[in-house]
Amino acid sequence: MESRLEAALPGNRIQLAFVSGSTPIVPREEPPMATYECASCGMSVNATCGACDAPLVDATLTRDDGSTVQVSKCPNDHGKIKSPMCCGADMSCAMS
Repeated sequence: MESRLEAALPGNRIQLAFVSGSTPIVPREEPPMATYECASCGMSVNATCGACDAPLVDATLTRDDGSTVQVSKCPNDHGKIKSPMCCGADMSCAMS
C-alpha cells in the first residue's frame, strides 16, 4: 500500500511516496515555477499544466527569422503557451 505526502518549502515543492513498512522512496523535486509580473501595474501570474499539474517553466522559442518569443512550457513535455500579457505588454518572468 502506497501513500503520498507533499511538503511545501519556500520556493520548492517536494513529493514523497511511502510504502507501508518501508523507508521513503527518493523524493522528486519539481522545477521552480515561473512567475510573470506586469511592469506597469504589478499584477503577477503563476501557472500549472492542466495535464499533469506541474508548474510551468519559463522558456524561449526561436522563430525562423531568428526573433525570440518568451513562452511557458510544461517540464513534462505536455506543451507550451505564449507567456501572458497585461497592460498591453508581455509580462516579465522571475523564478519563484
